[in-house]
Amino acid sequence: MLVSYILSGDQPIVFTVTRREGLRAQRLPKLPELATLIESYREALMSPDAWANPETPAFRKAPALGALLTPIAAQLGGKAPLESSRPTARSRCWPFETLMFDGSRRSSSHDLSYIQSLSMLGLLGSARRRLQILQGRKTLFAMGGAL
Repeated sequence: MLVSYILSGDQPIVFTVTRREGLRAQRLPKLPELATLIESYREALMSPDAWANPETPAFRKAPALGALLTPIAAQLGGKAPLESSRPTARSRCWPFETLMFDGSRRSSSHDLSYIQSLSMLGLLGSARRRLQILQGRKTLFAMGGAL
């Protein structure tokens, strides 16, 4: 499943893509001061004790942003892989894997990865299919330039 958010002021729009349902777009309820909430949440996550207890700022703010997941809750069921695409600068500013939903962070219930765009997802899928037929290939994990 692919989940992509676009923010227009305080109005989030979520796009989901699944094999069964295809592409769906849905306007979500406006969240007052959404940009401010995202920025203060990111700052709260910088603390080494961000998740120390339910009283920390990060812990208290995570459910408010997690409300962005409520309209797509049925599609998020199970432990299926989840890919997140956030094409606008402001939507890239929140760490999706830390959002609280149903009392837990998304990272504890889904294998999560990020993708630049839906077209990039298609290219990667095509490359993955071509690689699967290669004999004797090995797995590589690489990371670079992380900020």
